[in-house]
Amino acid sequence: MPEFRQNRITGEWVIIASERASRPEDFHRDVSKPKPPTHNPACPFCPGNERMTPTEIIADRPPDTAPDSEGWNVRVVPNKYPALDPSSEVDWFEEANLFNGIAGFGVHDVFIDTPRHDLTIATMSRRAVEKLFFVYRARYNQLEKNEKILMINIFRNYGVKAGASLEHPHSQVLATPIIPTRTQIRLNVAKEYYDIHKRCIVCDTIEATLKAKERVVLETERFIVFEPFASQSPFETWVAPKRHCASFGETLDAEIVELAQIMRDILHRIYVGLGDPDYNYFIQANPARTKHRDKYHWFVQIMPRVVPSVGFELSSGIYICTSKPEDTARFLRSISSPR
Repeated sequence: MPEFRQNRITGEWVIIASERASRPEDFHRDVSKPKPPTHNPACPFCPGNERMTPTEIIADRPPDTAPDSEGWNVRVVPNKYPALDPSSEVDWFEEANLFNGIAGFGVHDVFIDTPRHDLTIATMSRRAVEKLFFVYRARYNQLEKNEKILMINIFRNYGVKAGASLEHPHSQVLATPIIPTRTQIRLNVAKEYYDIHKRCIVCDTIEATLKAKERVVLETERFIVFEPFASQSPFETWVAPKRHCASFGETLDAEIVELAQIMRDILHRIYVGLGDPDYNYFIQANPARTKHRDKYHWFVQIMPRVVPSVGFELSSGIYICTSKPEDTARFLRSISSPR
């Protein structure tokens, strides 16, 4: 029988359509993507083309190399075609006593994940992924100091279906003066749960998931990787720290190292098991300077793009998941970790 399941952290409902469910192996892509070159002379993100990007903000590079020159491991640059304007003011406006808006202030940067044009997180070295996640944290902490910014969204679009416009491995960050509605709902749910139970809802989700076991993909000393009880789509995967922590910027060095290793591991399993699918991942962290900050708990959400959204999902917000998360967790557990 099909089931309605509710995600206790987001408050959202999904339908686990067991009658039309697909086996996890059915989501494997049969058509392989063409292999990119290791270096593309025309790519603005490849080494040697640093002047084709806006001026470097922050980078992981040897101390004997200059900004905007070769030799880097990770670079952060402003998006050449930004969705928001960091020079704007946070000015509210109103129209017809009904419509509200804010001038488009915000920060939109690009992380150039690696000098190699042909790699992805699943195929990068462990050390290279660590460097990327340390730069994520460094830029997050820089942005959090800006008093105009409330929300910092670090995300990665991999592949055309996920919205990537350039082939070279890259991630992005959008920092805004508003809290998105979905984030505000999560905050409200976390506060309400804490007020009733005096505990963090993500901490309790981790504990309950570990007790149930069947949706756990990986567990390490500091993290758990699992398929949510109410997955929006097949192979939706969450990576959550066991230590209660609201802000990604407060992640410890040892946690960053372990997070990088575990992200490489799970994305390798998705890469192998599903045939290198397009995907998005997002670091879901607490907004800056908000009340009840201590009641929230950051995590990473990975969304492989193996099925399209349909009309009912877009209109109702109730997603139909055609593979049971217990089955997808079992499938991912069966795939070996990368070397």
